[in-house]
Amino acid sequence: MSDLAQKFGWTAVARDPARTIALDSPKGKPLPDAGNEDHWPKTELVIKTREWARGELDDETFNHSMRVFHFGT
Repeated sequence: MSDLAQKFGWTAVARDPARTIALDSPKGKPLPDAGNEDHWPKTELVIKTREWARGELDDETFNHSMRVFHFGT
């Protein structure tokens, strides 16, 4: 077992890009705007969390987090 697997419980997962990416997917089709406020829940918790994250995280990490949520939904 590698050091990472022992420390964090992570192990490498082999993946074949040909099996994970649909070869017939449309290319060049624009994605919906992840920053569009209509996309986000309008609760006090979400608003305060985004404000906190925007103030605490660097731009790259904040934007990555927004993309994760956007693609996850």
